[in-house]
Amino acid sequence: MNLLPFCVVAPATTPHQLEQLEIENSFDPVAYEQALIRNSSLDDEVKKIEAREKTEQKEAEKRLDEYFKDLDRHKRDLERVKASKRKARESERNRSSIKLKRSKNITEPTSSTPAFR
Repeated sequence: MNLLPFCVVAPATTPHQLEQLEIENSFDPVAYEQALIRNSSLDDEVKKIEAREKTEQKEAEKRLDEYFKDLDRHKRDLERVKASKRKARESERNRSSIKLKRSKNITEPTSSTPAFR
């Protein structure tokens, strides 16, 4: 430890009286270097953690995007199935109405044939 002389104005009875104090210099260069090394290793660890969290965030966003794309794809598939079922029902109704018209035409007497009483 180094001792440094230091002058301080102390409350004295005469205005020009000075009191000399000795202050210890407690700077330890070895401890300072060790603290810098610890600090840099902590900084490196923080950077690694931030990089890992950033990577995990990107992966989570990618999974979320894929999830929503799958939902949209599923919705479109359901809409296609509904549309094809609707079209099939329409076709069936049309076939049924055509069959009904044909059966009416066959069973109804035509106007050219005389009706017997």
